[in-house]
Amino acid sequence: MSIHKPKILLAILVATSIFFIFSNARVISKELPIESKTDTLDPSVSTTETPLKTYAKSLVIEQWGIQEWESFEKIINKESSWTHNTEHYPMINGKRLSSATGLAGFLNATWDDVGCVKTYDKREQVRCGIKYVEQRYGSPQVAWNFHLANNYY
Repeated sequence: MSIHKPKILLAILVATSIFFIFSNARVISKELPIESKTDTLDPSVSTTETPLKTYAKSLVIEQWGIQEWESFEKIINKESSWTHNTEHYPMINGKRLSSATGLAGFLNATWDDVGCVKTYDKREQVRCGIKYVEQRYGSPQVAWNFHLANNYY
């Protein structure tokens, strides 16, 4: 009978260890930040997106659906390359040609037009950019097509 006790103790130790490892793994996965949790089977989620792009994508999908994301992304890429503190001040002979600022390249007057206050808060810039596209064009695809035809949106 004493020969079986070490085997039983070993089996209990192994079972307890396995239980402990798996129960802790579940706890750890629950504690990961939302941006770290990606379902690699979901084609709409890219593991290389920045948190800002992930945030913008979620708002665009909520507003218009996944089919509009590519156009919205192209607009922001063209306007600011996703740099929220960008000031687009082209100069000729020391004179500014534009007051365009931020992710969406808003002119000073555009902030007011969409009911926003000029800000360097990148999430607010995304929200205001979506609001602008909705009010002026109805969708990112229409805005992008306008840009292609006119070199601005």
